[in-house]
Amino acid sequence: MDWDKSVLKGVIDIHVHTGPEAHKKRKFNEYELAEEAEKYGATGIVIKTHAFETASRAKLVQRSFSNVHIWGGIALNEEVGGLNPFAVEAAADLGGKVVWLPTLSSKHEREAAGKTGGIVCVENGRTLPALDAVLRIIAERDMVLATGHLAWEEQMVVVERAKELGVNRILINHPTLFRISMPLEAQRRLLRYGVFFERNYGGSKLPVSREFEKHFDRNLTDIRALGASTSIMATDLGQPGNCGWSDGFAEYIHYMLDHGVSQDEIRQMTRDNPRKLLGVSENE
Repeated sequence: MDWDKSVLKGVIDIHVHTGPEAHKKRKFNEYELAEEAEKYGATGIVIKTHAFETASRAKLVQRSFSNVHIWGGIALNEEVGGLNPFAVEAAADLGGKVVWLPTLSSKHEREAAGKTGGIVCVENGRTLPALDAVLRIIAERDMVLATGHLAWEEQMVVVERAKELGVNRILINHPTLFRISMPLEAQRRLLRYGVFFERNYGGSKLPVSREFEKHFDRNLTDIRALGASTSIMATDLGQPGNCGWSDGFAEYIHYMLDHGVSQDEIRQMTRDNPRKLLGVSENE
């Protein structure tokens, strides 16, 4: 279907996967993504890989584009040494905006796949000292803490500790992702910490299957329950078997509009809230 892509003007997508990436195939690289985003008038994109930092890649691609902003960050998986404060500091020096807690290397992700090992962030209801060291840097550098693929119960502990240590920008990654499935009541309890919830186009049903399912209906339910003021619409696209970035984001926005979400709420979830989360002004 040909979607009206005028709805993409001004949007900021805080979660897009680009290649090349270790261990994964991707549909596009950041230059191709930036070209597409600029074509449809998007304001900005946050690029992510599971294996390495993307702050340097964002800095390089930005030189070729003046009408769309590209930001990066770092995912604290095994490839960068896990809960590595030196890697976080380096990403910050490169202008990195987002620090994702372990995703594919998290203990929860490994357990969901029937495997052992993985990076531990929370033990006996408390964050580990290594994570506290990372959280302190995130607070000092005013970066975004993103909760990655931790179990939702772990995320509750991490968010509370992050606020204690002065972290001001917190993103709850894809709470509707199959292997996270954060209950609405848990999300409601997190509201006291001023977090944003990432409402993505979709995600895989791993470890049950590799099927990529759209999260539109569940996101709509959560948005109606908790409000647009706490939500950020994003895509999490970039997988080779899925649609392109502009097709996916336009489809997602039109679904919300067709189901009673107002233009003002769309603007809030795709423009205003991402700006607040990233700490960027209208001039950036």
